[in-house]
Amino acid sequence: FGLSEHAQHPVALVNAFSYGLQAALRRAGVFDVHAAGAVEPSSQTGALFVGASGSGKTTLTLRLTEAGWLYLSDDMVVLRKSADAVEAEGLRRLFAVADTSVVGDSRTKLNAALGSPVASDPSKRRLEPESVFPQSRAVSCRPRALFFPRVVATNETTVKEISSREAMQQLVRHCPWATYDTYSAPQYLRVLARLA
Repeated sequence: FGLSEHAQHPVALVNAFSYGLQAALRRAGVFDVHAAGAVEPSSQTGALFVGASGSGKTTLTLRLTEAGWLYLSDDMVVLRKSADAVEAEGLRRLFAVADTSVVGDSRTKLNAALGSPVASDPSKRRLEPESVFPQSRAVSCRPRALFFPRVVATNETTVKEISSREAMQQLVRHCPWATYDTYSAPQYLRVLARLA
């Protein structure tokens, strides 16, 4: 796409491919969300963790998987509207794990399974979650709960209920293509509104 060192960097090439793939998916009625997802195994109820990098999406997904839940993805989920609901699927199968995400009973297994640094963020390392949690991957789910996590300087975890309007504002903030891509924006916003 360019001849400069920056344009030829592997991360730039992966980003260009990723943006092209996401545009093609939007044209097919499949919309990406910067989110992680986990599924409660007995009810098949899905929870999505929507947020920026470093907000705790991977940590929450790993902890729930460790507790017996199934995982969709740690960073990128796609949504598709079905007749009566929104379906979510994991788009990325590899996890990008920060050292602070490796906690809990599986710490030794997780540390042993961590691979090379992630090219786009060397502070994180690659993890193939199936190597630590075999048969714990969910293909899809119907999300019943949305969380917008953020890490704060306290040892206490709190959960605060927000309105559908606030949820929609958060979703649009983490799905910029919902308003930038004029071709798919109306359908994208309808799917997000249904999710909210």
